[in-house]
Amino acid sequence: MNERTMNVNPQVERILWFRYALDEALQCATMPMMNELVEMYLQRNDDELKSLIKLHRPDGQRPKAAREDLLKVLIKKERAEYASGMEVPDLTNRENLQILREFDGDRNAMGRIAMIKLQDPSILAAAKVQTELSTESK
Repeated sequence: MNERTMNVNPQVERILWFRYALDEALQCATMPMMNELVEMYLQRNDDELKSLIKLHRPDGQRPKAAREDLLKVLIKKERAEYASGMEVPDLTNRENLQILREFDGDRNAMGRIAMIKLQDPSILAAAKVQTELSTESK
């Protein structure tokens, strides 16, 4: 990453994460791969959160780190976003993937990257079952 990407906004950070997450040898991703990448993205802070929690002392003498609260809020927010539809770069389109691979974090170039909304498949499946049950009971 260059100097410009050091102080990036969350959307640029997300785009850059997905840029580097997909194997360079792949020409494009499938939808199941996209959902796997989103799950990896959502888990990216888990190790840091666990290490912060381990710093707690049993006697309660060490207060929680502010970063711990921040990570918990971020994780909850992103999980909720994925449940309702998370906007991520479209890696299923070859041309878009090429544009993404050329992206260096310049906010002005973000408009060239096509984004798609992905929803947690387990929530979609549960909603489908609920709809089917509602339809059957009528």
